Amino acid sequence: PVTIDIQDLVLNVNQSDYDLSFIEKAFGKNSLGLIIINIPEILDLKNNIIESGRNFVLNVKDKKKYEVPEAFYAVGWSYGKEKMKNNQPDFVKGSYYANPLHDNPTNDKDLIKKYPGSYTPNVWPKEVPNFEKHFKD
Repeated sequence: PVTIDIQDLVLNVNQSDYDLSFIEKAFGKNSLGLIIINIPEILDLKNNIIESGRNFVLNVKDKKKYEVPEAFYAVGWSYGKEKMKNNQPDFVKGSYYANPLHDNPTNDKDLIKKYPGSYTPNVWPKEVPNFEKHFKD
């Protein structure tokens, strides 16, 4: 496998004539077809969002105010909305959905109406410190 640091990958992609030799090495003849992207802080980032999610579940009393049914629960809090076998609601886990890059992907009301799961603005639980930051990180 070929290993590349995320910082090197970002720098490489931001250059106008980026070096693709690592791709050729990873996917060329006699290769494994694998690129490993090293993200040094990944464990800290993962632990931060898990802790923020835990705080949301345990400490936010009115989670319903973070449900967005008009976006088919693809934004905000979703618990028991996904269906399992025999159309049974999934109460084993809860999910929090948001766009990590754009809080408000568009102001076009027609797009939001046509594609609410993709264009509805994010909703963030302000009562959980750093939830939004950890999610976006």
